[in-house]
Amino acid sequence: MSAKVTALKMGGVATSLTPIAIWLGINWEEYAPTTVESVKLGTGCILAITVAVIVSLSKFETTTRGTKKLMIGLAIACGLSWLLKSVFMDIEWVTAMALTGVIGDELIFARRIEQAEYDEKYAMEQTSKQRYESKQKKKEAKAKAKLEYIEETYKV
Repeated sequence: MSAKVTALKMGGVATSLTPIAIWLGINWEEYAPTTVESVKLGTGCILAITVAVIVSLSKFETTTRGTKKLMIGLAIACGLSWLLKSVFMDIEWVTAMALTGVIGDELIFARRIEQAEYDEKYAMEQTSKQRYESKQKKKEAKAKAKLEYIEETYKV
């Protein structure tokens, strides 16, 4: 994955999470009235952001399979639900902010990421094609040189 695609995916994650972050920032005192709740909520937010980044970079799918993937997903959901329990009072607002972020990501980054990945794939195909053609030309030149040598040596 190129730096451009990675940067676009990270921008998509940031766009998706920004509305939720703003909502949490505005209502922080309500969700975290004590130091313990602040630590839990902060830890939950960091964990949620980490999972979002890992999933967006497609690393989660390649490292786990089947039951392991389900166990990891449920463990993350359990941990997040405990850490973010105070936010669940306003789950409709949090999901609305998540929807806003995902729509923003789709509108701003999705097509650009798709185009960048296509461009990257096309560039690799072109490079492979050029290498193949270059090797073919070298083989042809070598065969021609051998033929000329044989003709010259044996005066055919």
